[in-house]
Amino acid sequence: MANRIPLAQRAAEGILDYIRTNDMKPGDRLPTEQELTQLLEVGRGTVREAVQSLASRNILEVRQGAGT
Repeated sequence: MANRIPLAQRAAEGILDYIRTNDMKPGDRLPTEQELTQLLEVGRGTVREAVQSLASRNILEVRQGAGT
């Protein structure tokens, strides 16, 4: 069990895979939080934590009211 990856980290990797798979470019919008929870099969808090993690690494930009 020592090799278990935290759920938020796995969700962040899932978001990165989504970006790659869909050939997203800077400025493209990710699906809504609700769509990401269904796509990644995790809870809303986990999606938020994953998005925040990617934003802190300057991979995503979150704009209040405008999306990610």
